[in-house]
Amino acid sequence: MHLATMIRAGCLAACAAVASGLAMQRRSAHSVFFLGSSVDRYAVADFCKTDGKKFYRLSCVSEERDLAVGYAAHPGVGIHGDFQPPFWNHTYPIVEHSDVSSSQELRKSIMGMMNMKGEEFPDMIVVESSLWDLFTWASWGVKNVTKERLHQWGRRDLKHLMARVSETFPQSRIVFRNAPRVHHSVFLEVILKDEFHKSTTVSYPDVAVVSVKAMDWMKHEVDQQMQNGKLYGLYEVVDYYRIMNELIEERGFVPSLWMKDGTHPSMVASRRYMNAILQLMQLPTVSQEDAGRREKTPFDDVSDDSVLFP
Repeated sequence: MHLATMIRAGCLAACAAVASGLAMQRRSAHSVFFLGSSVDRYAVADFCKTDGKKFYRLSCVSEERDLAVGYAAHPGVGIHGDFQPPFWNHTYPIVEHSDVSSSQELRKSIMGMMNMKGEEFPDMIVVESSLWDLFTWASWGVKNVTKERLHQWGRRDLKHLMARVSETFPQSRIVFRNAPRVHHSVFLEVILKDEFHKSTTVSYPDVAVVSVKAMDWMKHEVDQQMQNGKLYGLYEVVDYYRIMNELIEERGFVPSLWMKDGTHPSMVASRRYMNAILQLMQLPTVSQEDAGRREKTPFDDVSDDSVLFP
């Protein structure tokens, strides 16, 4: 059996087991599902007070809020914007499939994680697509992301992604989360292996897989698609970019507002992001006293930005 097939089969089995266990729990009155990147994963892990080691799936129940929370990673819109591979090719295991590839796959992914609520539709689904897209385009094109590619993303690709989620879950409140500011650019490094499996790292110091400029362009592109205060006139937007700006105004442009990679926001920022979601749902927010501390993940001690996971 092919390694990727084995990994995927194992993941599906694990997800089914998780879903089965959740189904036996008491039903929650509210539910929110995050379909996004590790920026969302860290926010959910902080809220759930877990270490976030489950790279592709996370879930918990807040008894205080009677709230079921779920998260699944999705690898962006893909290099062509059709939700098909290739995706960012520097993760392990290699991502060869997207839950957004079809309505059936998307429904199976989300409902498998949200069985704890016992209804067909989560109350809210928060959708994100930015980091994986930037990483995919830069790594496969071996060039910096262009404004033209971002125009296609904003005018077509992202619109199709939001429509796919909305059509699959027509009774859910679909919300878009824009990309937060980053502290510095991260440049492309590709690991090549020869026939003897010896690894060689090739650096591209002029090709950024994520950059300050690209995040600014993405924010501008989303702003261009706003109609009557909503993305495409349909979807509310949680402005993580603004959240980071407010923190920078309060504390200065200091590295501590991000994790060591300079891309993922700190726990303080993640809490403000999660509280923005809770406020939309009219649920109690997380206080600083209740926030606890962020648990370390297996990747936190790695100083090489080339292994950064979006």
